[in-house]
Amino acid sequence: MFGLVFGVMLFMVAFIDVYLYKSDLFFEVGRILYMEPGTNVWMVHVFLGVGLLYSVLMSIRSKLKQFGKRS
Repeated sequence: MFGLVFGVMLFMVAFIDVYLYKSDLFFEVGRILYMEPGTNVWMVHVFLGVGLLYSVLMSIRSKLKQFGKRS
């Protein structure tokens, strides 16, 4: 689910950038995901990783609760 939300948000922002800057879609996606040394873009990737980890853990937790109720 996290991957789907991330992908949709990524392409929505990229489409907005394509419209505003009149550029190519793949260029804008690359610019969003590119980590340039000396910038704080790594923070975005860290928070995305934390969100991914959280969503996976919550999914596992809910599956374990469902499994426990069946027994």
